[in-house]
Amino acid sequence: MRMWVRKSDTEPQVLYGVELILVDQQGNNIQASIGENLIKWHLDKLNEGDVYKIRKFSISPNSGKEMATYHPCRIWFEYGARILPIPNANIPLCVYNFVTFDEIFQGSMPNGLYIDVVA
Repeated sequence: MRMWVRKSDTEPQVLYGVELILVDQQGNNIQASIGENLIKWHLDKLNEGDVYKIRKFSISPNSGKEMATYHPCRIWFEYGARILPIPNANIPLCVYNFVTFDEIFQGSMPNGLYIDVVA
């Protein structure tokens, strides 16, 4: 799991939400979001790089101005979400989707998709 906090540009102490990239055993990834009103309920239960089983969440299309994965859906944590640590799980620590400069310059990348590595 990778995780980052979204903050206000003008008021850095104001948190807008938390974004995560979740990875399964096959290396598939999906973006997950924790809304600003749920940060206090979930953030202290998560550590970047650890593995969890997550229950009680909703799913929406992964679209908009900011997409961290190619997955067509996004997970949204709910108030009563259960986050259970799984020790010694066999999950890849990092998954990359390499792109070339040509793909970027030709505009073949979806709008709003984050690019981690350019090969």
